[in-house]
Amino acid sequence: MMARKAGVFGAKRVSSAFRQMAKLYGRPVDEASRFALQPILKGAKANTPHESAKKALVLRKDRKAPKTQPTHEVGGDPKNPDYRLLHLLEFGTEPHVNAGRFAGTQHPGTDPQPFLTPAYEEHGNEAIKRFGQKIGPAVEKQAARLARKAGR
Repeated sequence: MMARKAGVFGAKRVSSAFRQMAKLYGRPVDEASRFALQPILKGAKANTPHESAKKALVLRKDRKAPKTQPTHEVGGDPKNPDYRLLHLLEFGTEPHVNAGRFAGTQHPGTDPQPFLTPAYEEHGNEAIKRFGQKIGPAVEKQAARLARKAGR
């Protein structure tokens, strides 16, 4: 009888299983993240008096993030031109000399008017709890959906 060589066996099957798991968790993570971040989005909109900022704030998925690490965020909608002003409201601006159309004129700067940071500080723990409440049922729902699909 010949002894079996030492080594790692089954790597292809394990890799395949992990790819299948990615299909199982992608949709539930998206659903749970959108559900969890709603209070922060509502809080940020409530914290700013600027209607244009309220319209520019959205919940979105970071499309550049790897599929194995889905990232969702509350921030500006690039389709809305006012999203470029959100950071200026949140953090303020220093006094500076203008460029472009108003070249050479002195801008006095603006005070910060934070709206997103207070919303995160107020609702951050709630978002974590909401994510935990939603992820389990969402995974079960996706598993049932995939099982039905595999049964066809």
